[in-house]
Amino acid sequence: MKTAFCIVTRNHGDVLLHNSPYYFATMSRLGFDIYIYDSSDDDMTKNLVLAWNAKGFQNIYWLDCRFTTTAEEKVLLIYQQAGFQKEYDYVWLSKDRMAFDANYLSRLCQAMESKPDVILAAKEEDSYHYSIPRFPDVYTDAISFFRDFGATTTDWVSVILRTSTMLAGVDFDLYSEQYNLTKENPFVQPVFLFARLAELRQPLISIVRPKEMELAAYVGTSGGWRSQTMELWAVKWPKAVQTLPDIYDAYKGHVIKTECMHENLFASVSQLLSLSKSEYLTKDNFEAVRQNWANLSDIPVSWVDNILNTDIQKLCNSVIDTLTEALSLENYPKALWLFLSNHWIKELFSEDDYQSMVRCMKDYQKETTGGNSSSILSGVHSLDDLLERGRSRDTAATKPQ
Repeated sequence: MKTAFCIVTRNHGDVLLHNSPYYFATMSRLGFDIYIYDSSDDDMTKNLVLAWNAKGFQNIYWLDCRFTTTAEEKVLLIYQQAGFQKEYDYVWLSKDRMAFDANYLSRLCQAMESKPDVILAAKEEDSYHYSIPRFPDVYTDAISFFRDFGATTTDWVSVILRTSTMLAGVDFDLYSEQYNLTKENPFVQPVFLFARLAELRQPLISIVRPKEMELAAYVGTSGGWRSQTMELWAVKWPKAVQTLPDIYDAYKGHVIKTECMHENLFASVSQLLSLSKSEYLTKDNFEAVRQNWANLSDIPVSWVDNILNTDIQKLCNSVIDTLTEALSLENYPKALWLFLSNHWIKELFSEDDYQSMVRCMKDYQKETTGGNSSSILSGVHSLDDLLERGRSRDTAATKPQ
């Protein structure tokens, strides 16, 4: 199968230089062509491609995208196969900061042999951080796929599209009108994906889950959207999902909240404290979404008000009271979420004790993945119980067998 691997980049020549040794040679061997859609202010990325071409990598192409004004405009160019030198079976969109293990790339190629319309290069943990489900490996209906993995598809690197079924014959002017599929829409990928899937009678979707370290981002880089967190995720993300065809109506709210409950968004008091400190979460932008907040996060409105009013002691007391109640009621999934997402809890314990409790919680999380049962927390009804359980498990682990 011939695959066009398309990188969207701007002023990140250093990142591409760092990441390229990890996968360019493997991609060449596996038959991938690499297209770099570049809107940089300098010629570093262009010159890198020329240098790679001179070294024999004739499958790497540089496209001058300095006329574009947003990353999403480049995404739309890719979906329209602009600048392609050949015909391809699959198109894979990626961020410039990603690196890929050779084994994972080989597994993706194997998945292409069954000719799915979509390959999802992701796993449940990418969206479900506390109670982690396990979903099917293959889907043949768009609605179930949307329900289970819709939130995961916001990540550019996660979606690989079959050109003959997903990209050929698309009326992009009509999509622009119906789904606001424009260069100003920061969620072009998931909107396009599910709008197109809704038009297929029986789509075939394969899930290829990366193992640990098979897919990783270059340390020190980020998407650059943190300052826009409230506008992007509390306002534009719900609007984008609501534009999708009505066959998805039953699960739109679920998908919206699942993504917003990502640990880097609205699932963590620690994250909200950090956003407030940076003035990215303010009284004004929170007031604009206050009435809809319960549809975005399980963190109570009163806790956000505590953050914005800098009533931190009251906030901490409320979190501890709620965590204690969850443990006393043996609502361990809720206790897990509260304990792991509130990083400041470590200040209440010694480092060794805190890490013992974290290990205990994460072992419980691992055992219950996919709805399995676990006795790790049985009888734990308080933080003192959790500490004692963590210590006892550590002691047992260090005893000679």
